[in-house]
Amino acid sequence: MTNSKSVTVVGTLCFLLLTGCQGETEQSDSSTPKESKPAAASPATPLTLRTVDADSLKLAEVLAAAIPVEPGKLEVSGPVDWGLAPRSSDYIARFYLDRTRRTRLPRIWLTAKTISEPAIETVTKENVIEYATNVAKQLASQSDQELLEPVIPMLIGNRPCARYVRETRFKFKDGNNVRSIVAERQVLVTMVAGREFTVDLHILPGEIKQFRDLAYAVLAGIKFLDTTEPAPEDLPEEPMVTEEKPEVDSP
Repeated sequence: MTNSKSVTVVGTLCFLLLTGCQGETEQSDSSTPKESKPAAASPATPLTLRTVDADSLKLAEVLAAAIPVEPGKLEVSGPVDWGLAPRSSDYIARFYLDRTRRTRLPRIWLTAKTISEPAIETVTKENVIEYATNVAKQLASQSDQELLEPVIPMLIGNRPCARYVRETRFKFKDGNNVRSIVAERQVLVTMVAGREFTVDLHILPGEIKQFRDLAYAVLAGIKFLDTTEPAPEDLPEEPMVTEEKPEVDSP
């Protein structure tokens, strides 16, 4: 009789334990989909224009004298006390915090290129959200690399643009040695009369807030002059002996 009761008690305990285990398993399984990302893509969040007032950038204080990179057409200004690299046909201008360029970062590079049949010829306050949306789609189609900061439309001073931040890697030539470092890029890009202008800030990880506004100021300080003037002839390039190029990464 005692053995029978013992068997009954043990059986009951096993049943309760098994029931409890099943309940925990079901609870865990039901919580898993909530923690994982949904399979279907959620509707895209509409972009919102972010504005930076020119007065807050103190352009007169932080920018040096304007440089006529395309006489009669285009002038740019770099940050005060930053060095200007020798001219190159690949860039409008390149500014370095270390005037000797022995310390490569931070730096700000300006580029311009003509776009064939652009969707938007000139970015304005009215179409900058559409432009930023197009930039985001283009980046997504070119690479699955996740951005550190997503594409947003901005109005910096009176210059509308798209902005994003991504991780990258640069190779530097140092004498006979080549070294590679992880860095970050803040890209400000816009269109003016069919030309794409980019202000590209290169910094070490964690320095974005320290130099972000200087790049804003450089973009806001670009002066587009009389576009009816004839295009100037290319000036001779200065020799670049140890100029580095970014390591190929996703656009």
